[in-house]
This record gives sequence, C-alpha cells and structure tokens, in this order.
Amino acid sequence: STLQEVAEAEGVPYANVSAAALASAEADLDAAVEAGTLTQAQADAILERLEGALSDGNIGDWNPRREWFHRDPNAPEPDSPSGDEADSEATSA
Repeated sequence: STLQEVAEAEGVPYANVSAAALASAEADLDAAVEAGTLTQAQADAILERLEGALSDGNIGDWNPRREWFHRDPNAPEPDSPSGDEADSEATSA
C-alpha cells in the first residue's frame, strides 16, 4: 500500500498527511544539521527527494538512510570538489 492509499482508507486527506510528513522530516533534518550529523546540502537533498516521493503518494520503499547515512564519511559531497581540491581550497583561504 502507498501512503496515499492508506490515507484514503483512513478517510484522511492525503494533502494533510503529506504536509505533516514534510514538516516532521524538515524538523528532524534541521536538528541533524544543527547537530552536525548532516550538512545543509544533504538535508536539502533528502527533503527534495521526500517532496518528490510524497507528490505521487508512492513512498513505500523510500529510505533516506540508504543514500546519506551509509555513505563513506570521507567521500566528497556530491557536486563538491574532490578531497584534494577541497584541502587546497581550505589551505589557500
């Protein structure tokens, strides 16, 4: 079952469910950024993927941990300079 199907079966407007899920996720992601667990870019990417998944109501197998929480912590961020480039930028600043 999709989240949309569950909401409909329970008689709850899907728009309310998706808005509540987004608000909850955003609060959790903000806390993770504040704690240093995620970068803002990571949190934004996760939220963007969740918004996309919620837009069609089909998030049965969506798992943000799969992409971000099981990454190599030493790997460069997506769309960022590689480790060597980032090191040289940090030392030249």
